[in-house]
Amino acid sequence: MTLVHQWDTGANILDFSESDPTQPGYHIVDQSWIPGIPVKRVGLTGNRSSFEDVIESYDIMIVGVDADDVFTKLEELMAALDQAQRWKDARGSGVDPVIFKYRPAGSTMTDPLESAIMGPPNGSPGLNVPARLELVDGNSHLGPIGVSFVHRVGLGPEETAVSSAANNPAVLTATFTDDALVPSPTQLKMTNFTGQRQGGSFLLLSDDGSKIDAFTMQGATATNFTAVNDAARLPLHGTNVLRFTPPDTSWHETAATDIKSRLLTDTKDILIFVNARRNSATMEAQLKAKLEISNPGYAMLSPIETDPTPIVETKPQWLFLGEIEAPVEYTDVTAINLKLAVKTSGTTSTVDIDAVAIIDARSGRVLFFPSSNTDGLWITLNIDHRELTRPNPSTYLDSSGPFMNVPTQGDQYIEMLGDEVAAMWLATNYASTTGLDYWAGVSSAGIKLSNTLTAVRRKAYLTPK
Repeated sequence: MTLVHQWDTGANILDFSESDPTQPGYHIVDQSWIPGIPVKRVGLTGNRSSFEDVIESYDIMIVGVDADDVFTKLEELMAALDQAQRWKDARGSGVDPVIFKYRPAGSTMTDPLESAIMGPPNGSPGLNVPARLELVDGNSHLGPIGVSFVHRVGLGPEETAVSSAANNPAVLTATFTDDALVPSPTQLKMTNFTGQRQGGSFLLLSDDGSKIDAFTMQGATATNFTAVNDAARLPLHGTNVLRFTPPDTSWHETAATDIKSRLLTDTKDILIFVNARRNSATMEAQLKAKLEISNPGYAMLSPIETDPTPIVETKPQWLFLGEIEAPVEYTDVTAINLKLAVKTSGTTSTVDIDAVAIIDARSGRVLFFPSSNTDGLWITLNIDHRELTRPNPSTYLDSSGPFMNVPTQGDQYIEMLGDEVAAMWLATNYASTTGLDYWAGVSSAGIKLSNTLTAVRRKAYLTPK
């Protein structure tokens, strides 16, 4: 393929691509440009790429048919830098981005890499213009002009992968045809999202579907813990939930559930979520998780516990219990037993537990959506990095009507490695038709929502390709 080196303002294309340097246009001075390579961002990324922006600089000659043509081209160049700066400062509101497009000569890529220009470097005008204008071969030449600008990491064309549909809650896995070798921005769309949920909902994300799991607790019966039928509210098991009947106000534990087979061999750090409710508004209740790890060399290691988490709802609600890091690699243990402990302020009522969800903390991430009252609205959730359209990411609902932003806690700039994107939506819903509160995301008729995940990836490239 031939060289492409352009700035696209949306209304105009400034073309620096290789051409006859005696003809009108923008011409990069030979060997004055060494493409910059993004470096890894240090510290928290927080709704940003994990790579720092890149500063580019090179010298150009502007050639025009006359002096007026030269200065018009110079003005367009300065206006493009100003537009990029205004786009950054205004967070994209009412200003088009300026896109840097680059493909080296001999590249096998059909489309050039693209990145948003963020304006000139801080404290710099972006242009260093000489005072002399020369007439050469009948054309006017101005230069060399020093050009410097800041841009984001280069991105390839969009690639799309779609998961199979599954009833909530389920691990949805979208698989691409090949790997992303560096963390690459990925837009996620999930169908049948609704804001009607008690206490909010969680979206668990990973680059490997086997690092997310959910399982019922109905079999973890023990003293004071029994399985009870709650099929009408669609628990994960389909029929039963685990009920705790407190004999006193001290802590009591469920039976152990070995979760070693649910974790990958390199997992060492997990986040734990529980779907629970208290059945009295006046009796307070708390939950915590405990891991008991059996190790061949040390027998049973001391249990690792999360801090207590209050159960605030009398309706089903997913709770984040905390993060647990094992002191040994899970490959070295024979069993990883999970227990839930419950404590109440009285003995007049009960506590119900439906399911537990876990995710590998080191390779996954979690988004939290606070509760809102939009019963009857099931629409596609869109988590958009907006790398080429706006300076900041956003989470919103796809709608033919007004833009509908979704309040979101967590890093909304989704980057993924490898060839897979996996998600599980932990939600509970009220159904207006039945008047019941459910253990899962449901329609207004009380039917489990069928979710599908679409991932739209742009591979990031640290060097020209």
